[in-house]
Amino acid sequence: MDKVTGYELRASTTSIDTSIDNNKLLPKEVREMKKRLGISIILLLVFAFFSVKYVGRAEELTNETCPVMGGKVNPEIFTEYKGQKVYFCCPGCLPMFKKNPEKYVEKLPQFAKKDECPMHLGNKVICPVMGRAFNITEESEKSMYQGKVYYFCCPGCKPLFEKNPEKYLKEAGK
Repeated sequence: MDKVTGYELRASTTSIDTSIDNNKLLPKEVREMKKRLGISIILLLVFAFFSVKYVGRAEELTNETCPVMGGKVNPEIFTEYKGQKVYFCCPGCLPMFKKNPEKYVEKLPQFAKKDECPMHLGNKVICPVMGRAFNITEESEKSMYQGKVYYFCCPGCKPLFEKNPEKYLKEAGK
């Protein structure tokens, strides 16, 4: 091989054979593009491989908050309770739940009781947090305080009320 030109010269009886390293003749930009394309293909294959693992995860989580610790749930950690999946934040919460599920079940939306009294549905009430009038629906959030049911205009109002019900009841009484 000629060190200056990079050509390999071979003598034969009829002609001179020149073998060329194709990669060296390509412009630098093309070589870079080929490198990036190769890396992109590898990344795409890795992504496709790992995403196949989660294809079966189309089902929605029945609870997004761990009933034991209150953290964000891990979709891999769950148990079946009364025909419903219950998800947990960590493996340590699972045995605690199984030991006394009734202690935690009230925190789970899949076990929330619908309004037992259909007479309330459609009634106009005032949200104790926002002071806004609205009609009660099956989806309306509600909370029991001192033997009375309070309905809320949106899901965000219920936790505020439950944290400090006296504050909102005093404000509503004004």
